[in-house]
Amino acid sequence: MDISSLFTNVPLDETIEICADALYRGNLDCQSFPGDTFRELMLIATRGVECSCNNQMYKQLNGVAMGSPIGSVLANIFVVFHESRLFDNTAKPGIYFRYVDDCFVNFRSELDYDYFQEKLTLLYPALKFTVEKEEKTNPFNFLNAYEGTEFLTSVYRNPTFTGQYIHLNSCSPKTRKISLIKILVHRGAMICSKIKLDLELDKRKQLVIENVLLSCINQKLANFAAEKQFGPET
Repeated sequence: MDISSLFTNVPLDETIEICADALYRGNLDCQSFPGDTFRELMLIATRGVECSCNNQMYKQLNGVAMGSPIGSVLANIFVVFHESRLFDNTAKPGIYFRYVDDCFVNFRSELDYDYFQEKLTLLYPALKFTVEKEEKTNPFNFLNAYEGTEFLTSVYRNPTFTGQYIHLNSCSPKTRKISLIKILVHRGAMICSKIKLDLELDKRKQLVIENVLLSCINQKLANFAAEKQFGPET
């Protein structure tokens, strides 16, 4: 399950009030400055984010900005608050994991799913969920992990994936090119089941080799295609 456009649908005033209630009316240690000061500082840090597009200036009126240092924190606080309300009144599914806006849920029956889905739609107007069900003929991906017909995981790639990475002769620092290879290996080791890891690493090696060879071939072809500065034309 995926929460649609979570960041842009987080209501700032309500989320800041949730934080203030936890800090000043809950069991947490009270801050040394007043609650009104806290609310004002939070609004200064979050409201009125400006950006430009096609020479036009835009101001974000609500929601939190993608890439904001506190954006993901506030989005998670907002979801946790309503998530707690949901589970106070609804039985928790057999398995429930959530990472920001992605949820992995396992239900004991189709009837349990229908009941849970009905409660979700009534939870909060801004929280809209899309659902992808697992089928034996249609395995799905979750957080870039691909699950097959058994509970085995490997790295998921979008259908538009081309296998192209940083050009060998690009102006990027050498450390970045090396780090790219390490990241690819790290992702495979973190995501893949053990019996899937060797196959994934072989794919990574092939991709790196192809990128290196293609960059060398393209560079040589570009040299032949370039206009000659000296000597007769052929």
